[in-house]
Amino acid sequence: MASELKTVALSSLRPNPHRDLEQFPLLPEKVEALKESIAAVGFWEGVIARPAKDGYEIAFGHHRVEAARQALGAEARVPLIVRDLADVEMYHFMARENLEENGWDFFHTWIQDVRAAVRGLGAGVLEFTTVDEKTRVDAVRKAPSFQRGCGEAVVPTSELYTAQTLAEFMRRTEKDGKPEREILTALDVLEMWELAGTKPKDSRMQGLDHTKTREVAVRAKAVAAIELRAALEREQEKERKRAAAEREKDRACARKQREYEAKVKREGEEQARKEREALEANRRKLEAEREKEEKARKGREQQAREDAAEKAAASIKTSIDKLESGMSATDLQTERKMDKTAHRAANAPNAKPTVAVDLEGRVVRIREQIERLALPAAADGVLALLYDPSHGCRIAEIRKLEAALIEKISALTAWRRQVQLCIKKRSK
Repeated sequence: MASELKTVALSSLRPNPHRDLEQFPLLPEKVEALKESIAAVGFWEGVIARPAKDGYEIAFGHHRVEAARQALGAEARVPLIVRDLADVEMYHFMARENLEENGWDFFHTWIQDVRAAVRGLGAGVLEFTTVDEKTRVDAVRKAPSFQRGCGEAVVPTSELYTAQTLAEFMRRTEKDGKPEREILTALDVLEMWELAGTKPKDSRMQGLDHTKTREVAVRAKAVAAIELRAALEREQEKERKRAAAEREKDRACARKQREYEAKVKREGEEQARKEREALEANRRKLEAEREKEEKARKGREQQAREDAAEKAAASIKTSIDKLESGMSATDLQTERKMDKTAHRAANAPNAKPTVAVDLEGRVVRIREQIERLALPAAADGVLALLYDPSHGCRIAEIRKLEAALIEKISALTAWRRQVQLCIKKRSK
C-alpha cells in the first residue's frame, strides 16, 4: 500500500465517514490533554488520511486533530500520511482506535462501532457475509435497522445481517466462532433505542463499561416492556373509542339517511297527491267545458230545428194560402163537406180498418201531391217536422196544418178533375 507524507492545512481535514461526531461527540477532557501535549512537543506524525473531494478524510486521530486546531489554529499546516484507503479499511482503522483508546467506555467503542457497521451496510459501502436462508427469522435484521425479524421467510439480500455476520465483519468472535458478548449487548441497546426513539447522544450510558451497560440495558428493557404494554393498552383503548365513535357515526349517518329517505318519500307522495289533484281538477274542468260545449251544441241544434220547423210551417201556410187563392168558394165548401164525410166514416163505430190512414201514409201522399203542385220545399219541411221526434210539442200544430193542407189539396184535385171533364165535354 503506497503512502505519501504531505504537509496540509488543518482546515482541509475531514472526519472518517463512519464516525458520527453528532451522536458520538469527542471527549472534552481528552482534547484538553492533547492540547497540552501539542503545546509542549508539537503535532506528532502518524495521522493517516485518504484523498477526498474537498481535502482529506482522516482514518483516526480525531481528538488529536481537534486539539491541534484549538492549539495551533485552523490554518496551521501539519504532516499527514496519505493513502488510498477503501471504506472497509477506514472502518477498521476507526474501530481499532476506539478499542485502543476507549476500551473501558462501552458507549464510545462497541456501541459506536456496531452502529457504524450496520449503517455502512445499509448505505451499501460495507459488505457482510450473506445470511443463509435457513436462518431463523427472529435472528435476522435488515440494515440500517436494529430490530429483529424480516418477514415470514428469509430471502437473502445485501441488507440482511445477523449478530454472527456482524461479528465476523468486525473480527470480534470468540474462540468457538460465536459473537462476543459485547456485540450482542450493543445490538440489544441499539434495538431498544430504536424502539423508544432515543438518540445515542441523549442516552445515559456514556462512560459505562460493558457490565454496567448490560445492567442498565436489562432494566431499561424491562421498563420499556412495561411502557410498551401500557402504550399498547392505551392504543387499544384509543382504538376501541375510535371504533365506538365510528359505529356511532355510522348509526348517525344511517339515521340521517333514513330520515332523508322518509322526507323524500313524503315529499314524493305529497307531490304525487298534488299532481293527482291537479289532474282531477283539470279533468273536471275539461268535463265541465265539454258539457258546456255539448249543451251549447244541443242548444244550437235545438234552435236550428225550431227555426227549420218555423220555416216549414211558414212554407206550408204559404202553400195553403196559394191553394186557397186558386180555388173558388164553392169548391172549398164542397171539399170541406167531402172531408167531413170521410172523417165521420173513418171514425164510425163499425168503420173498416182500411179507412184509417196512418201518419206515414198521409205524409207520402202529401209529398206526392205537393210535388205535383211544384211545391217540393214545403213537402220537405213537412216531412222533417213529422219525422223529428224532438218536436213532439208541435205535432198538434203540424197536424192541423197537415189537415188543412190535405183539405186544400183534395179540393184542388177535385176542382182540376171537374175542369178536365168540362174540357172533354166541350171538345166533343
